[in-house]
Amino acid sequence: MANPVGFFFCSLGSVVPKTRATARQVNCGSPNTDISLVATNAPHDTQSEDARLNTRTPRRLAPAMTLALIAATLSLTPWPALGGEHGGAPAQEHAPAPTIAPASEESAAKQQAVSWNDGKPQSKPEVLIKPAAKMEPKAEIKPEAKPALASMTKAGESEKDAKSPAVAAEEHAKPAPVVDPLSRLIEGNKRFVAMNLTHPDQTATQRLRLSASQKPFAIVLGCSDSRVPPELVFDQGLGDLFVIRVAGNVVDPIVLASIEYAAGHLGSPLIVVLGHERCGAVHATAVGDEPHGHLGSLVELLQPAVTEAKSLTGDVVENAVRINVKRMVTSLRTSKPVLAELVEAGKLKIVGARYDLDTGEVEIMP
Repeated sequence: MANPVGFFFCSLGSVVPKTRATARQVNCGSPNTDISLVATNAPHDTQSEDARLNTRTPRRLAPAMTLALIAATLSLTPWPALGGEHGGAPAQEHAPAPTIAPASEESAAKQQAVSWNDGKPQSKPEVLIKPAAKMEPKAEIKPEAKPALASMTKAGESEKDAKSPAVAAEEHAKPAPVVDPLSRLIEGNKRFVAMNLTHPDQTATQRLRLSASQKPFAIVLGCSDSRVPPELVFDQGLGDLFVIRVAGNVVDPIVLASIEYAAGHLGSPLIVVLGHERCGAVHATAVGDEPHGHLGSLVELLQPAVTEAKSLTGDVVENAVRINVKRMVTSLRTSKPVLAELVEAGKLKIVGARYDLDTGEVEIMP
């Protein structure tokens, strides 16, 4: 089989300039045949000719000798069969199969010489597939880290489960399980007494929901005394109670109008008249001091309860506090046209209560 490289250099001889030193023997048939160069000398003027060869021949022969050495080197490299002497149709029976480079570097180097696909010359050699780099395993969440991640997601809400304020407000507006309003107040007061407060409905969501409307479940008519705030005493929050506070927890036309609005318009089903022990307004009325300024109007409303309490045994102020609460409850129950009709229809309940300053306990009066 002819060597393509040898053939190339045989052809190259036709274009290499003729010199006194010429290639006399080039074997283009065998891939392992050595190429020898023999310089021929002219028969005339031996000394001068030798001098020229010593000076010119190396420069003229250098390209040819270099090419010959490259050809001899490349002729030792195995080449796939190309068919005819000048690269005709390939012999299919000798065509090598495509080879994937092995994992080892030594084997991969040996295969780099094979750059022909199925024995057919290509414009570009095949790209050898190198072994894939070892991939590091992906980091996984350790079991002990998952609960912490879950708690963070629950506390802060992930983006997938996050809700807009409007959606949260709508969900919060869904009716809660029906609980008796009075029982709800009593349970809240128990938490207050034990100082185990839950502060319900005191969130941004509740505040947003109440920006549109309100529906308090109870109306509390209490004293203005700073020691008896109904929202704290009953452990309630925003929108839970409709509170009216006036010294002596008395009822006048202004107070009555506020109560009628909450019961008739907002639909609150419960009214609690909340008195407390050692009430200052009741005590001032019981002592009989001359009222100053507009205090006379307040004393006038409390005087009937104090007068009745003086006819009973026991502490006058304490008795007057209880009697005053009962009188206000009766006044509201019989107030027409709004409250009395709601009571008769079973839509409104009115009760009296007393707050103990020492224990914080609220007593529901009969």
